[in-house]
Amino acid sequence: MSFKGEIREGYGKGTVELKAHSKVEVLRASSERVRFNLYEGHDVFEYVLVRTLDKQWLLMNVTPQRDPSLPSAKPPYKEMPPESIDPENDKQILQEKIDGAHVLFQVQPGKQVRVLSYRPTERLSGVIDHTWRIPWMMGRYAPKDVKPSIVRGELYAVDKEGVAVPAHKLGGLLNANVWKSREMQQQNGWQLRLALFDPVMVDGRRVDALPYSKKLETLLAFTKQHPGVTIPDTAVDAAGKRRILAGIREGKNKTTTEGFVIWHKDSAAPTKAKIRPDFDVHVRKVFPAYSADGKELDRAGGFEYSWTPGGPIAGRVGTGFDHKALREMKEFPERFVGRVAKVRSQEILPSEKNALRAPSFYMWHLDKGNG
Repeated sequence: MSFKGEIREGYGKGTVELKAHSKVEVLRASSERVRFNLYEGHDVFEYVLVRTLDKQWLLMNVTPQRDPSLPSAKPPYKEMPPESIDPENDKQILQEKIDGAHVLFQVQPGKQVRVLSYRPTERLSGVIDHTWRIPWMMGRYAPKDVKPSIVRGELYAVDKEGVAVPAHKLGGLLNANVWKSREMQQQNGWQLRLALFDPVMVDGRRVDALPYSKKLETLLAFTKQHPGVTIPDTAVDAAGKRRILAGIREGKNKTTTEGFVIWHKDSAAPTKAKIRPDFDVHVRKVFPAYSADGKELDRAGGFEYSWTPGGPIAGRVGTGFDHKALREMKEFPERFVGRVAKVRSQEILPSEKNALRAPSFYMWHLDKGNG
């Protein structure tokens, strides 16, 4: 609609100016009500048009605000070396560690079921809402008589062969505009998937402090009510644990190569075992690249990092990037400063700055920094 001018009488009387003209996605429509979304940049705005008794149309912004009951941090966990995992330990439950984005699966009575980042944001809604990037989640409304549920999960993507898409490409899907994210999925034959692993609230009852043996029972029952949602490959018995260990160590597991999560039957806290250690560092400055004769190139050389957002510069990372990333870093350094990167290194050198020895970029962290 491109009308602008004077409305002489009735609702909206006065001068009308055209402020914006954008494509919208209609979710539901009838002769009395139209529900639609507007995707602008990273933001999602939700609206409803309602026909009033005098046959006029009332436009309402119904974009949900962040629910204060949503967790705003990951639970603490311990780490252990993978070789220390004992499949014969019947007090432990072994689970594959999916390398995706940590999200919250939220169910509210009579409302669209949502997939949200746990991280609060300065966006107007206060949430990073991934729901609309996931085609199979569209129009999935909870019954009006259900009670609220919140379950932690991992949002990841797979290709046509069911192999997990690398984390940096997943980050592109989740950081892109909704329209662009869906386009990328379609062009590449990728599908976003959701694996739930840690219930926080189910049917209105807090369960986050329960031992994981009880959580797992709750989780299995919960996922049966939500088609398309799964749980990570999980084993309680020794044979199943050996299968998971072998699959990931030998590179036969399609979902992950990162490692394992060990849940303790009598505890709510997990332990993680990563196959290859990595380090989270904060990007402080992008530095240029030069040719052998001293000329500045059309790509960056890498970035300087610190261990905390405002801490001292500890060192540089200059390997592990592809050329596209380096060109983007050169052209738009402001997009990278403040982000958190995962880098791999042999060790932390025993120095005042705790610099990493020969660090190599691995991927951008999806749950930390300005990402």
